[in-house]
Amino acid sequence: MTVRRRPDGTRLRLLEALEHGAGTTILYALPAVLVAANWLRLEEPRRPQEVFAVVLLALLAALARPVWLRAPAVVAATLVALAAGFRDVPGGLAAALADGALQFFDVTVPFDPSRQAAMHAVTVLAVFAFCLALAFTIAARRGLAASALLVAGAAWPATLGPGGGEPAQGALLLAFVLILLVGCRPGADRVLRPALATGAVALLCAVVASSSPAVAKDAFLDWKAWDPYTQAARVTVSYVWDSDYTGIRFPKRRTPVLTIKAPPRSLYWRATTLDRFTGYGWAEDLSVALVPPGTSADMADPLLPRRARNSRRVRQEVTVEGLRDRHLVGASIPVAYDARDLPPVTYAEGGIALAPHELSRGDRYSVWSVAATPTPRQLGASRPLYPPALLASASLNVVPTVRVPPFGTRGREAVVRSLFREYDYDERLAPYAELYAEARRIVGNPRNPYAAVIALESWFRTAGGFIYDERPPAAVEVPPLVDFAVRTKRGYCQQYAGAMALMLRYLGIPARVAAGFTSGVYDQDQGAWTVTDHNAHTWVEVWFHGYGWLPFDPTPGRGALAGSYTVSSRSFDSPGAAEVAVGAAATAIDILRNFGEAGAPGSRGPLIQGERAPGAATTTDAQDVTGLWVLLATMVCAVAFLGLGKLAVRRSRYLTRRDARGIAAACRRELVDFLVDQRVEVPRSASLGDVAVLLEQQLDVRAARFAAEAG
Repeated sequence: MTVRRRPDGTRLRLLEALEHGAGTTILYALPAVLVAANWLRLEEPRRPQEVFAVVLLALLAALARPVWLRAPAVVAATLVALAAGFRDVPGGLAAALADGALQFFDVTVPFDPSRQAAMHAVTVLAVFAFCLALAFTIAARRGLAASALLVAGAAWPATLGPGGGEPAQGALLLAFVLILLVGCRPGADRVLRPALATGAVALLCAVVASSSPAVAKDAFLDWKAWDPYTQAARVTVSYVWDSDYTGIRFPKRRTPVLTIKAPPRSLYWRATTLDRFTGYGWAEDLSVALVPPGTSADMADPLLPRRARNSRRVRQEVTVEGLRDRHLVGASIPVAYDARDLPPVTYAEGGIALAPHELSRGDRYSVWSVAATPTPRQLGASRPLYPPALLASASLNVVPTVRVPPFGTRGREAVVRSLFREYDYDERLAPYAELYAEARRIVGNPRNPYAAVIALESWFRTAGGFIYDERPPAAVEVPPLVDFAVRTKRGYCQQYAGAMALMLRYLGIPARVAAGFTSGVYDQDQGAWTVTDHNAHTWVEVWFHGYGWLPFDPTPGRGALAGSYTVSSRSFDSPGAAEVAVGAAATAIDILRNFGEAGAPGSRGPLIQGERAPGAATTTDAQDVTGLWVLLATMVCAVAFLGLGKLAVRRSRYLTRRDARGIAAACRRELVDFLVDQRVEVPRSASLGDVAVLLEQQLDVRAARFAAEAG
């Protein structure tokens, strides 16, 4: 009889270890590859080298023998994975890890690993962690735990990443879960075939169910929109320029959206221009591309005059903080960008720059802008000479297909009147006859475009009785801008800018709505502006011969432009503007005197106030001229007397009070008077703190610190 010798104990343990390691490797390989592949789908372009290296590291740590060697193997593998993932990430490991994790709620996927190194490092570390846990549970033959880890490690990144191939992803995941559940059982070789047959049937049923719209509902993936980090840290402000007109409500908490290194001169940061009026509201027109995508060069804007193109440029270094938007922001008017570190950017007419997707926190780019500072006298001397490129654009279109003649064109008023007759039943144009009549009443017969612009801006800001209201009443029976300008006179920046730009177009003056932000707060030490979502704003840009597009702000209490040519500027040259606008005032009186002729039957009422028939002569004797100038001088003196008197009363309060309590009371009284001038109702019992709250709510002026110091 022959006796077979059994292998000794050491050899038996070695064979069992090899058999166990081979089984672990087989069960681990495909699920680990699925985990790594799904995480790599979050990157574009993909860098698989580090990811698949840590997949192998995790397996080697789980296969370490004897058992006491596993702990050092795990430590060594973890250190290697950290070094591989964070080798390109500056700063401390903990801060980089936290920043990279938070960026998954802050950056559009797929992300560029070369630009988002911290996110790539977190991806590498996540793959390593899931695969390490997966390898150890498979080695311990814990099928249920291994299946749970596979679902967590592969399904979560699959739902975060771009769409496509979801049924195949689900089928693979279900198949690998079934293999793990069966393969980790004792005696798996005896039940493998029946299990595979059962699994194939289950897999087929799952694929059919996942393809049925009755079962696969989007609501099951609503958790993808959860954003515990960005609700307070990244915001969109597109509601400020979406031409909704039903009201806006800024969040109570201010969120910094941009940091801009630039000179301390107060400028508006422009994100876009709304060049197209639809008949209801203003919209972007991105149809004219000026520079090929990805180019960092000067904008070849044909509407930028030579003088402006050759003037000194202001450079800004912009860093994206909490802004969720595709637009690149620059000081008005941007003429060049350096966005080489961003994805290919598209440039459009008007200095607009658009990224292919929302910019990420920390993105940086440079902008060069020209900020002309003409005087009112210079703008008054600017003739209405408009280049063909400007006339061919939409800058004089009152609806997409209807254009009015430019300012100064002979017989222009008759053409506008005929347009209203021709489109009498067109709801996009006919209701605006009332708005045009109001514009003609305000500006009279101005001698130059600037006189009309300054008259309208002054009317909106001070003389027209308008009230800034972020929840205005809804328009009834007429378009929102008509209702705002001639009836309710309550609204926010969208209404003010939209109405003024449209009125200027009807007057034949090229205008558009600009959208972006007011200047924000300047840090002298850092040499940078901090811009928050509460600075989001819209204003008006008007084109002048020799200077190009210039900003004007009709919204009361919101603007503080640096130019001396606009009433929203602290340095506004009032005497110069009055000298330019005096012709408009005289002609306005002339319009009133000749109202009977202009409003004759069949002339469509006030639409043609101030219009004279072509070739008609105007006869005015010396006595009439003298009377008009006396009346005008009396009006100017009365306004000046009232203004100086009010200033004297306010300043006298400080002269008659020497103690701190009296000075604080005078400060409160001056703030109350300022709010009353802006049509803000202040309760008689309001404290200094209450007044500070009203200033911030109504005019976006931060006065809390001043109130605390005065208190």
